[in-house]
Amino acid sequence: MFKKSLLSLFSAFLLLVSWPPNGFPLLSLIAFVPLFYLFSTLKTKKEIYFYSFLSFLVWNIATTFWIMHASMFGMVMAVLVNTLLMSFVFLMAFIVKSRFDLKRGWWAMLCFWLCFEYIHLNWDLSWPWLTLGNSFSSYPMLIQWYEYTGVLGACGF
Repeated sequence: MFKKSLLSLFSAFLLLVSWPPNGFPLLSLIAFVPLFYLFSTLKTKKEIYFYSFLSFLVWNIATTFWIMHASMFGMVMAVLVNTLLMSFVFLMAFIVKSRFDLKRGWWAMLCFWLCFEYIHLNWDLSWPWLTLGNSFSSYPMLIQWYEYTGVLGACGF
């Protein structure tokens, strides 16, 4: 359990240090690797949800703590809702993996994450700050393809 928690927290740490305004965006390309390792090795839905929730909770708190200056309740709700939704993506992909195979689980992960980010950008509770493609927002020279794909074009893991 300790090793799994460390992997989960390491993923959160990599996401945090890759995030703008002072992050190293190339780290976002490998930030999900510890979570992907857990995804491929864990056996229960409860475990994958717990470890992905832990990782996303730490990342959400660390990158959106500033909302508390406007509203503590708003920050707590934004962090919880976003964390729940991100973890739900991992859970759904894990269910696909469990019912079929790992290869389909990976494809499900990609599709579910893209759907999550698309919906998250276009519904009434839009929260574009933690869209994965935004990790490169401080370095526009690295993301010229966004002109054609939009910010979701960076989500090809």
